[in-house]
Amino acid sequence: MNDVILSVDHLSFRYGASETLSDVSFRVRRGDFVALAGPNGAGKTTLMKLVLGLLDGYEGDIELFGTPRSAFRDHRKVGYLPQRVNTFNPLFPATSGEVVGLGLLSGKRLPKRLDGADRERIREALRSVDALDLEHSPIGSLSGGQQQRVFLARALVSDPELLVLDEPVTALDPEARARFYALLTRLRSEEGKTVVMITHDIPHAGEQGGTLLYLDKSVVFFGGFDEFCRSKSMEGKFGYFDQHVICHQHTT
Repeated sequence: MNDVILSVDHLSFRYGASETLSDVSFRVRRGDFVALAGPNGAGKTTLMKLVLGLLDGYEGDIELFGTPRSAFRDHRKVGYLPQRVNTFNPLFPATSGEVVGLGLLSGKRLPKRLDGADRERIREALRSVDALDLEHSPIGSLSGGQQQRVFLARALVSDPELLVLDEPVTALDPEARARFYALLTRLRSEEGKTVVMITHDIPHAGEQGGTLLYLDKSVVFFGGFDEFCRSKSMEGKFGYFDQHVICHQHTT
């Protein structure tokens, strides 16, 4: 079981009287790529916020690296790229390097200050996402794709084992999206990162290989993309046309 990074068992959650998640169970193993997909309102972001400890009040069990979520303290093992990072006011008073440095402060004791070794780690994180040239640029002056790379660098700067990415390609043009997926491939193949990515971009996510977790308050499908594409039950759920579009098999 020590290769299991994330374990979710019989997880349920309500916002007031409304049930958002119902009896959700799955495992993510070291080195996996999991695309978390589903319709709007399916509970995808809520699920990841529960995993990350940003929400409480759930039923069921969550473990990170073999530790119950309530007792998990080694937060530097997890890097998080939230949704909609590209909304900064152009006058926001921080450089890209300073934004990336925020990913190191949570692990420091008071007074929280960055030293020379930290600054080198910031540069290395920016270098890893091809954004070192943006280190001194105001974050608000950058394009959406550039901001996305900077915030990914912030998620990477503590050298996490697990990356949780919430709709990371939504604001990216096709060229920037291709670069982003190439970066994910490199992070997994060269650095052994485990990735859970919330996405509506199922076809391109499928090109990463790995696993599709399709959620609609409960787990509709959890398995390989090839299995999804061959599944008659999923064809019944999605319809022949939509399933084959997802799988790049529709040619009209």
